Amino acid sequence: MENEKDFLIEYKVLVSENTYKKEIYKLSKEEVLDDLDFTKGTNVYELDFFWELRDQLFESIILKSFERPLKDFFHKIHTDQFNYKIASEKGSLKVINLWYNIYPYEVYLFVEPNPDYFTEDKIERIELSLHFDLSEFENLLTQILDLRKIDYSNLDDSLANHELEKDDYIQNLIYQHWSLVKKETNSSLIGFLSLATGGCNYFDLDNQNSIECLTGEIKKYLDQKNVNIKSEVS
Repeated sequence: MENEKDFLIEYKVLVSENTYKKEIYKLSKEEVLDDLDFTKGTNVYELDFFWELRDQLFESIILKSFERPLKDFFHKIHTDQFNYKIASEKGSLKVINLWYNIYPYEVYLFVEPNPDYFTEDKIERIELSLHFDLSEFENLLTQILDLRKIDYSNLDDSLANHELEKDDYIQNLIYQHWSLVKKETNSSLIGFLSLATGGCNYFDLDNQNSIECLTGEIKKYLDQKNVNIKSEVS
């Protein structure tokens, strides 16, 4: 029997394009009623607890669904499962660029060799699409507010998107799983993260240091750190 102090809220997680799986999220009734102890008409902007809860739910629902595919993605990268066009060059990739985009219903990532160290067209890039549906997440959030008859009609954005730092959450998840899998596989691969739609900086995936997106800057950065890697670029 479920705890009578739990709300059982049904939602759907988008696991691939047009494919959902149904989940039940248990939310403490006592916690919601205590922390959302307001009367009808309360301005939703004033509910700090609700926005903190929204962020926690985004992490535990949306981001949680990314963890397994993201870990598998990084395992392919750290164990050098790239398709080399010249088989004898397998194992010679030492530095990669990881690019990402965040779309309304998808996070898209792809990995290519860093052009300072390896010719890009010698390897087929590895790609990953992480699908999500904020409309389903929105439905969950409205259920929570409706429980206490909280007015959100004056909100000028969706409950799911309002001041939600998706970029920060996605970046942190990438850093976390890159490092986790690198340690598990005992990999020495070096990687740099950047936004594919014109980000002005690279970020070292090991320590989040920022490097300008200019030709040769990554090699200069690694040289300054006394990281000596032979370039395969002729």
